[in-house]
Amino acid sequence: MLVKTIFAAAGLTGLYVAYAACCQPAQVWGRGFHRGPRGRREIALTFDDGPSESTTAVLDVLQRYDLRVTFFVCGKNVERFPALVREIAAAGHEIGNHTYSHPGLLLRSASQIRLELERTQDAIEEVAGLRPRLFRPPYGVRSPSLRGIQDSLGLTTVMWTVIGNDWKLQRAAITERVLRRADDGGIICLHDGHEVYHPADRRETVAALPGIVEGLRERGFSFVTAGRMLDELNRVAAGRAAPD
Repeated sequence: MLVKTIFAAAGLTGLYVAYAACCQPAQVWGRGFHRGPRGRREIALTFDDGPSESTTAVLDVLQRYDLRVTFFVCGKNVERFPALVREIAAAGHEIGNHTYSHPGLLLRSASQIRLELERTQDAIEEVAGLRPRLFRPPYGVRSPSLRGIQDSLGLTTVMWTVIGNDWKLQRAAITERVLRRADDGGIICLHDGHEVYHPADRRETVAALPGIVEGLRERGFSFVTAGRMLDELNRVAAGRAAPD
């Protein structure tokens, strides 16, 4: 009976860890959100892992459609491509923290996680003159140590409702996947980079972008940044908390 109890407890613990670390709506290990308010025909485009050799092509498409999006950048890539970070900011896009070296956070110590986030905050501020307020964990996996660290740095975690799988799919499949899963208040996760140690060839992502943008606009969506969604969520929450 004792052995069964131990295994049952381990199973429940495993489920708890999986939920807290990976489930999109979970806020067990840090304040965050994975979508904007429902009932609004708004959607956010976000890009991870850059900047990279492919970022300029992504920016060209965004400029063509007059879009403002959120880039979650890695600190090491900020140091590799500072001019691109300045170009992202100058174009009016939002910049978020995606750690310095893109590690999995679940098995990292609190001091390692703090260093990853702080180095990236500092790198972005040095290059672009701003400190991000948004954070996205690599691979979408969080850590028990994350809550206190991100709170001390003024960061809110941003997850997603749709991930394009654009690191492995071709243009048509990326477009179909995003359009099929998009809904009101959704956050789309795409990639303009490939972690920090590999050259990034995002031609399929770039090729898919026009079809994604045009398809969503045909369905009545307007595009906002992840930060704009957070502001709206905070406004709605404040309204609910206001006394009668």
